[in-house]
Amino acid sequence: MSDRRATRPLNVEAVKAANAAVAGETGGRPLTMGPEDAALRKKWMDAYIAAGGKSEEIAPGSGAPGGIKEPCPANSSPTLLDSGAEAIVQSDAYKECPDEVKNEIEGKPFTDQEKKDLEEVLDNYKPLMKCKNQPLKAIGKTNKGISHDEDGDCYAEEETLGEWFSDKGTLVLTDAASNGEDPVFPGDSSKGFRATAAHEIAHALAGHGAGPGFDPRDCKEYPNNEDNPLMKEFKEASGWNEAGDTLVETDEDKAPTDYAKTNADEDFAESAMLYQYDPDKLKSESPARYEFMQKLFKGS
Repeated sequence: MSDRRATRPLNVEAVKAANAAVAGETGGRPLTMGPEDAALRKKWMDAYIAAGGKSEEIAPGSGAPGGIKEPCPANSSPTLLDSGAEAIVQSDAYKECPDEVKNEIEGKPFTDQEKKDLEEVLDNYKPLMKCKNQPLKAIGKTNKGISHDEDGDCYAEEETLGEWFSDKGTLVLTDAASNGEDPVFPGDSSKGFRATAAHEIAHALAGHGAGPGFDPRDCKEYPNNEDNPLMKEFKEASGWNEAGDTLVETDEDKAPTDYAKTNADEDFAESAMLYQYDPDKLKSESPARYEFMQKLFKGS
């Protein structure tokens, strides 16, 4: 028996129809490639084809969905959504926020230039995106993000460039990401957008904060990111303590940006981003991080 997958490029209208067909059962979350979503994947594909989308058959053993621990490049690329609003307003991070705040979040499609930029960033990450069970399933866009003030109250804002939602498997980029507001590449909207995407994808592929962790080198998942060997090795190489909240810098090797000094997770994401978009800076100011990223991306 063969399986099916959508051929590239995806039919945007057919994707909308297919997403709507399963939304009542998924709550808007991206489908996984595991066996638990097999019936929903079939339902999604049936709706996609019925709406005019094209598909191709996958012969048994050629990479069709099944186990979750084997490399699978054909299934590794995340879906680009027409809206990232659902991921934000339905996320655990903001589930308690009032509707008047959530209603300010508007989903937006990516522009042609943004799609081109994302294609470049995803191509850079190909060495780390060969797992069926990789956390990053989709990327969307919104006009704004949501934050909490010092009293813990939610508010919609235009400062957040992007955010990774592990419970939704979705990375959301905002208008601010492509408005030339990236602090590392100010004034360069395209490079700033790519840098933001590269930073957030690093969070998605490795883990962030107290959430789940993932090691893309062997496709292993960890309930707590503190147990992730990838982050343990990065902390040791870059001078962070085990908790990732205290950094020891030297004149020869320091955090590559001010934001990287926040914690080890942000340092990892900034280092991965600079390895792609300013490798000379990373190599000269943070040689240990450069060497770590070089081995990670080259698989050595």
